[in-house]
Amino acid sequence: MRKNFLYIILFLILEMGNSCLLTGSTFPSGINVSNRCSLVEKVVLASWEDSIEGFLSLDAGAELNLNNSLQSYYEGESCLEIIFPDGISADLWRTVYKNYTDPIDLSETPMMQYGILISEGPGRGCHTRLTLKSSDGKQFCGEADIIPTLWQSVIFDIHECPFLNDIVSIEISVNNDSHHLWSGVRCMVDGFSAGKPLDLDFEIPDSEAVLRKIGDPDIYRSKGIVSVDFKDGDAIEIETVGSHNNMYSPLLEQRNTVMIALENYSSADSLRLYFATDNNRDIMPGNSKTVAMAGSSGLQLIKFNLSDKSGAKGRLSKIRIEPVGGCGTLNIDRISFEREDVICHNAGEITSCKAVDNTVTIEGCINGCYVMEGGMIEVRHAPFWQSELPFDSLEKVGECQARSNFKITDIPNSRHDGKMSHLSSRFKAALRLPDGTTVPVGEPFFIENWSDFIDNPYSFSISGSDYSVNDFGAKGDGITNDNAAIQRAIDTAFSQGGGRVILNCWPNEKSERQYIATNLELRRNVELVIECGVILRQSPRHAHYVDYPPEYGHDNVIPGVPWTHCMYTNRPFILAKDTENVKITGGGKIRMDDTYSENPAWLHYARTCSDRIHIVPIAVCNTRHVEICDIDIVRCSNYHTIFYRADSVFIGNLKMYDVSCLSGDGLSFGNAVTNVRVARCVFESNDDGIVLCSSYMDPRGGDWRERVDSIDSSVRHIEVLSSYIDSSRGGAGKAIAIIPWGSTNPRQDFSEIDDIEVRDCILRGGHSIGTWPDNPFDGKPFDNTETDDYAPVKNLRIFDNEYLSSLELNGVEPTTLLTDCGLSGANRIKNNDFTDRLAYWSYVGNMDDSVIGEIKIIEGLIYQGIHLDAGHYQIEWNGKGEIFQEVKDMYGNRIEVYDNGRFVLVAPMTVLIGIRGRDATITTVSVNKIE
Repeated sequence: MRKNFLYIILFLILEMGNSCLLTGSTFPSGINVSNRCSLVEKVVLASWEDSIEGFLSLDAGAELNLNNSLQSYYEGESCLEIIFPDGISADLWRTVYKNYTDPIDLSETPMMQYGILISEGPGRGCHTRLTLKSSDGKQFCGEADIIPTLWQSVIFDIHECPFLNDIVSIEISVNNDSHHLWSGVRCMVDGFSAGKPLDLDFEIPDSEAVLRKIGDPDIYRSKGIVSVDFKDGDAIEIETVGSHNNMYSPLLEQRNTVMIALENYSSADSLRLYFATDNNRDIMPGNSKTVAMAGSSGLQLIKFNLSDKSGAKGRLSKIRIEPVGGCGTLNIDRISFEREDVICHNAGEITSCKAVDNTVTIEGCINGCYVMEGGMIEVRHAPFWQSELPFDSLEKVGECQARSNFKITDIPNSRHDGKMSHLSSRFKAALRLPDGTTVPVGEPFFIENWSDFIDNPYSFSISGSDYSVNDFGAKGDGITNDNAAIQRAIDTAFSQGGGRVILNCWPNEKSERQYIATNLELRRNVELVIECGVILRQSPRHAHYVDYPPEYGHDNVIPGVPWTHCMYTNRPFILAKDTENVKITGGGKIRMDDTYSENPAWLHYARTCSDRIHIVPIAVCNTRHVEICDIDIVRCSNYHTIFYRADSVFIGNLKMYDVSCLSGDGLSFGNAVTNVRVARCVFESNDDGIVLCSSYMDPRGGDWRERVDSIDSSVRHIEVLSSYIDSSRGGAGKAIAIIPWGSTNPRQDFSEIDDIEVRDCILRGGHSIGTWPDNPFDGKPFDNTETDDYAPVKNLRIFDNEYLSSLELNGVEPTTLLTDCGLSGANRIKNNDFTDRLAYWSYVGNMDDSVIGEIKIIEGLIYQGIHLDAGHYQIEWNGKGEIFQEVKDMYGNRIEVYDNGRFVLVAPMTVLIGIRGRDATITTVSVNKIE
């Protein structure tokens, strides 16, 4: 029996065919380092410019061709195209290979890279595998996930291959994660190369080899750290030109800061950076900057902001790093290229901006050198959408004489003819010099005491102790992965019944403190406090994602499903799921990964995203009692928030701006989100601002966003007050986006968008108010033209806002739409026979809708608002019991209804048609015009 078992095991091993034999803990495998490094000193293994270069397929019937059609290549002007036969299970590997008569030696270039494009398969995931074979039959392979329909660069670290100098065969394979048959399988491969790593995270073996010595420093690497032992005058130099997707050769106009994370074990007190660009490849004396460096005190971030250097134009091609003032050792952890605020002169700062009653008071101070006779402080209204305008083109709202400490007290807290407050206004201040020129005073600012004007109707308190994340091992040094430490603090607070988990700022310092994390989960009765002066930053480093392997890029692919963004499958940065009583507060910032990348093979909007990890900054799922206040979210590459099955939510002074990609929706309220107040939030992005979306059988989502189709998934009772919503910064979203995608729900009253109020807001975008009908999850193509494909929308109150863009409903017919913006809703009674129960209807009192096609009015009123032209009308109804008809205008004024149900409108208007009853049953209601 044992002998037979061994034979079976041997047979299975032999039958593995193309699969890797050298895997697991005993034998090494190639490591997928795609999206995380570049190659230098490349050796081309195949370019497929003139021929298929000896490649064959293991699959009978496969066709191998050169393809040089427009935009079909990754490098050069042609690539290898493989059309695999139909009718084979998608999860089986499809392989092309090349055998070498003379073994090739890659021991000096132990990195392998190729571009690959695969057609969409029947399953969500596609994969590629690289297999190397030796002359004595050994195999070594690496595997990577790929997104179909897009060119991707796949890079493998093959340092661990035991036969790098004896490779006689190379295979490239693809498959899909479905067991269904795969037809129309078309794969293209290009740019097959080997090389050495250019990895400025220094996680890949031999990555220190790219550091060229200036002088005679000693350079060595251990555990992801490069150590440089130097004497006075020594330096290191790195060539970055031509890096993969320009990740290490950014345009300095877009990435103005070189950041070096290091430990200083030397007597040097500063660090000098020289740089060169593609405008001038030589190091020039003027293209340098020196920054002070602390002594031996752990990891520190040295930032070289080059925005004030005239030579910082064009693509970075070379950097030289020189310690100044001593000798010793620098331990370099990481070199990255960041986008920071442009360095500019500033005459002072704003210390306070408060509104009391009907007046705004602004206080500030001026640096002594700017205090002079005849100077004036001017304050102007400066909304984000006017950021590019010169200061003098902005609306002046107040001024005073320039003093060391100044105060302006007479700014009215009203605008837009008194209909609006200044709570949504951004201001700028400047010093007007006697010669007429201006110097900025501080950064743009808002009224800080916004909460004095808008209360929190869902307020709750969290009791318990304060827990500093630093006590749990968090460093806050901007480079260490603090995720585990922060999560330990959260879990400890939860285990003790609740408390405040605090990300502390640097004591007595003005510089910002950064905590690096990947995916945090809030627990019951826990408040996450991100203090003012703190940045909670999403890590760009793949090695930090220890809980799951993240997907790169903006979109993945789910067959037949639109908008399958990677944010649905990657875990949110901060997640509140299946819990209650959670807060995120403190005055600090959440900054998302905005790794620099330009994929030349992608021609659509996400070409900057292929090497970036897209996740949602804040997601709330199946959670009640939520507060998010006084937080900024910046550099987001997708939706800023997702709320799904959430109740009793207050969002105040949440600012979302400085986005890094499209699809940057702001507050996304999806299925079963109820009772929300949005108070003085600021949104400047390129897609929909406030999203109100009911859907049914939405197939998108990972393990954190569970779909429940059996419940009432309506979005109800949402207020948006005193907020600035701008959806047009590089896109054409809708400031208020109504998305009724529940049209296939058999319970239409479970897919409503209901009771929405928008007041005192600035609304700008492709549309200030707009809709996205045409349900994309009903099996039909989505093109936003199917105007009758939407779920019920009712009870919209939109008043006293500034509408800076057009407004449209795109065929959607809401009922009870009350507004001053010029939109009008349905002109007839919707669901007049109650086949969808109370969908489109509102009521007060006690109703019974358990029987389809009738409403039992135990006692109370059902009503529906519709827009009618001037004329004579009659209400007709079928039913029984004590029934009375009522008609009111949008302001609640009664319109006389005669005994026969007739009424007269002297002008076009929205009217509320009501049926009041007691112990009554209604089966139909209609309103007809009498000619």
